[in-house]
Amino acid sequence: MVMSHPAQPLAVIHLAGTQAQMGRQHGEIQRALGGHQPALDYYRQMPLMMLRGSQPHGILRTLPTALAPVIEGLTRRLEADRPEALRQRTQAFVQALGLPAAEARQVLVMDVFQNLVGVAGRVGVVQGARPLLSQAIAACSTLVAWGNATANGSLLHARNFDFPGPGIWDAAPTVVMCSPDNGLRYGFASTRGGDAPVVSLWNEAGLCLTTHTRLHRDVRFSGGAIIDICHDVIRQASTLAEAEALIRRRPPASTWGIVVSSAREQSAILVETTARNLQVTRPQPTATSLASTNHYLAAQLQPGELAPNSGYTAHSHGRLHRMERAVAEGRARGGLTAQDLQSLLGDHHDAYQPDLERAAGGVLAQPTGVHSIVIDPGAEVSYVSTGMAPAGRGPYLAVPWKWSTFAGFECHAPAESVQPPGAESLYTKGLTAQAYSHFLDAVAAESLGAEPAVTATHIVRAVQCDPSESTWQLLHAGFQMRTGQFDSALAALEQGIAHEQSPFYLGRLLLWASRLLDLRDRSLAARQVRDRLALLKDPLLGPLQRQADADKRHTWTRAKLRHVPIQVFMGAVG
Repeated sequence: MVMSHPAQPLAVIHLAGTQAQMGRQHGEIQRALGGHQPALDYYRQMPLMMLRGSQPHGILRTLPTALAPVIEGLTRRLEADRPEALRQRTQAFVQALGLPAAEARQVLVMDVFQNLVGVAGRVGVVQGARPLLSQAIAACSTLVAWGNATANGSLLHARNFDFPGPGIWDAAPTVVMCSPDNGLRYGFASTRGGDAPVVSLWNEAGLCLTTHTRLHRDVRFSGGAIIDICHDVIRQASTLAEAEALIRRRPPASTWGIVVSSAREQSAILVETTARNLQVTRPQPTATSLASTNHYLAAQLQPGELAPNSGYTAHSHGRLHRMERAVAEGRARGGLTAQDLQSLLGDHHDAYQPDLERAAGGVLAQPTGVHSIVIDPGAEVSYVSTGMAPAGRGPYLAVPWKWSTFAGFECHAPAESVQPPGAESLYTKGLTAQAYSHFLDAVAAESLGAEPAVTATHIVRAVQCDPSESTWQLLHAGFQMRTGQFDSALAALEQGIAHEQSPFYLGRLLLWASRLLDLRDRSLAARQVRDRLALLKDPLLGPLQRQADADKRHTWTRAKLRHVPIQVFMGAVG
């Protein structure tokens, strides 16, 4: 991937005192370190860029800008509900960086963005604007393992964090160790330009916490911001029961899945929320693992859940199944080690076919994987990736939990990081790796709100390097449909069909091929393709098969195909 910003060494930052004092210390240290400006420049514009994505020209590219005042107003509403000590910390941080206090509101942006998606799903946005919902990025994965699932029986907490801005967040990783004057000592992983105890956190009591986007119709613009809920839990809770009680005491404003693990209790919980409900999923009494991606596990919360694009469900379920399979495979050979989990986070293997590697879709290595970590609370060490997206590929730096009573920092040279075993894959060598690099460039362009033609150029290069990869062919077909090159789009889909082995992804290719065949007045061929799709067996194929059945009565028009939604980062069309 072509980087627009130089990579910075991982910085371990030590803070101590009140929350306001630690915020000021953190800002002063980051200002001295440098390398924070790219994140500041990007993340203040991120919601609009996310909504714009790879949308075609017209209202779909201009509407996000019109939403800017709405986003600002809603962010102000959430800020008013923040605990005073944590609001002061954020304000002290941005002011120490030399920024106006208003910049402190940027830490609330994901709550607002997810809620906009939820509101749009609730009210049934006008058809012309519905594709905006498809740009919701959600590809995080967490696996907690303990007991007979790990090699020495100790608890391990692993996670991939997927977020907009590959080449920005991952270029400047930080670990922040906090020694507050009130509460437990705790640490968290972040990036330069942010004071964000919300992604991956741990404390001296052996609790670890990671967060996951959920998308649901039941949202609100008041209540607890996710950054404050996580911050409260990690600095106050010593047990899973205390963590759950703290979350219940301040229900989140947005829709989240929060995984909390306890090394002392040898267990974990998943707390899932909407504006109206909160449910806790606990492992079965004999279970020794818990995994989470981006869909609700609690059955009570599944009504009203949103899947914003055609690949979302398969994407989330696939990553969950891949982690569960890894636990079973690891248990059979004596349990997983921290290094095994590092390798897993950079894994490209298909969820349901162990011998098949996928470039994109429901795999753990994601193009937006800007942070990966394996936390070993028993050994008091966090293994933090210092690599670029997909960060799960490593290399990883072992960061011991060292607490300090004074502020300071140390930077670690790249040579100190270690590549996990078994990290090599089909997409790390040869032409397939070159193609994947072009895909990463396409994702970076999409996340920066680039013109679709720019993003499409990177996909063309990926196809040229590796024409056998069905993901590149599907995305190429999508961009070809946008420009009215329907014969070329059909040829790309047929090439993808010839090489795809996984039923869901094959079904998606067949669905789009049938639509283009209808458009070309090849009704017999279209019917044969739909019949082939109907015969495929996969629990996630139902929506595609129902769409194919509906197409028999309402064929796609040229105008509709020219505005087909494309989600490059998910490798999805439609």
